[in-house]
Amino acid sequence: MDMKNKRFLFIMILLILSCFFSSVTANKPATCGYGTCDTWFSFDGINWHNTTYRNAELHRGESFFIKTMISTTKPDIHVSIRFFEVGVNSNDDASFEILDGYVTGIINQNFKQIYSFGIIDTPTRFEKIWKIKVCENASWWNATSPLNIFVDFNEQIGEGWGSEWIGDEISYTVATIYIKKSVFSPVDNSELVSENVKYLSLNHIIMISILIGLIFLSFLLKFKKH
Repeated sequence: MDMKNKRFLFIMILLILSCFFSSVTANKPATCGYGTCDTWFSFDGINWHNTTYRNAELHRGESFFIKTMISTTKPDIHVSIRFFEVGVNSNDDASFEILDGYVTGIINQNFKQIYSFGIIDTPTRFEKIWKIKVCENASWWNATSPLNIFVDFNEQIGEGWGSEWIGDEISYTVATIYIKKSVFSPVDNSELVSENVKYLSLNHIIMISILIGLIFLSFLLKFKKH
């Protein structure tokens, strides 16, 4: 295969891969001096995407799930977590509310509330699943709202009155949610999950089929050349 054909195939493969991964951004655990935080997004609490999920379309009143995996690398570290929206200073203005999570069964938690995991005695890893809902009365609709996570790690230096707390933090966008104006109904939920599963499966099939076609084309061009 000559250089021109190789370049053509290479560009085509890059274009296909960029189209396939347009909805997600590869995510590695965010790290600081005291630990790491990794997150997953899910429409149904079953199928998880270890990504920063972009442009997830949800109705007002519709719920979704975030899974967090937090690791500490030092002993006796105090860990706390909260979810937030940039520019939202009041829970009344929030686009989301936490239905379930660290405090199981507590409904209508303040979205800006800090959830403390206390002092972690030894370096460890723990996982939590949060059920979050788009507010029915969300005023920000037909637009995208980023959902962010903030994890705070703190260490006490010294004892008694002379002690002080030092630490580090991790903060990033977990997902960008496109909020539809329409209000959620159970029928919408089943259809949405089905459509998202179909979307991911179809993209896998299309990408594999095109790659096979490109490989076949490269062999064909090489054969014709000889």
